[in-house]
Amino acid sequence: MDEMKGAGVGDVARDPRAETAVAAARAAGAVARGYFGTGVRIEWKGEGAARSPVTIADREAEQAARMVISGRFPARFPRRGVRGDREPHDALDP
Repeated sequence: MDEMKGAGVGDVARDPRAETAVAAARAAGAVARGYFGTGVRIEWKGEGAARSPVTIADREAEQAARMVISGRFPARFPRRGVRGDREPHDALDP
């Protein structure tokens, strides 16, 4: 992403990767906001030092972001789609 260094706000509209990142963040944020203040149940993933909390809001926000990314770049993620941090080999963590 070296070509993004020094990019201004107006440059986002010209870069499909940046546009997609913004759209994915907005989609994930909309899902997460829907759960805000609802007292969702916390589950734990991982073990030892890697143990961390996760909620249904986390899982659904990640799924929303993945759908945006894979929908805009289907040729890039033809088989499995975008991997999230709820799966092995972290790639996306809203």
